Amino acid sequence: MVVALPAAPVHLTQLNVPFPGGTVVTVRASPNTDYYAWEHKQTLYAPGRRAAAVLFCWESLRFTGCEVMLARPGQLTRALPDSNVCTLLWTPDGRFLLGGGFNTLRLWNPSGGMRTAVLTPGSRHNEPPLALSLKAGVLCVQSSRIAARYTLPALQRLPGACP
Repeated sequence: MVVALPAAPVHLTQLNVPFPGGTVVTVRASPNTDYYAWEHKQTLYAPGRRAAAVLFCWESLRFTGCEVMLARPGQLTRALPDSNVCTLLWTPDGRFLLGGGFNTLRLWNPSGGMRTAVLTPGSRHNEPPLALSLKAGVLCVQSSRIAARYTLPALQRLPGACP
């Protein structure tokens, strides 16, 4: 009798990201520890493929952590500040990268700036992260308990809810 054992999870901590023209940028997550191991979750290209956001996350019991690495051809790869988010979205012009956590919204300018908005109420264990979408130039943010609209790039909350 042959018993099949479950495969161990693949903890991909290095990724080659291809860009137009044959350029490949190697992106690395932070080092693994005894308590958690990073895993590649998503690679999201900016419009025109001028940049890519690479999301690595780890999970340990009820705790999670994520980091977003920004890759651009001919430039050093860098971790975006305060990038503990689970969902990513580029603006259509590629000028800004948006990230949604469980109750936190981030907007990064790939040149170095960042803005944050904290949504209330806070998250509860096992809730999904914020869902992000753009409608007519307005950012729609939805969770299991909130649907809000924000201006870009100021992240000012607008009255009303997204449809």
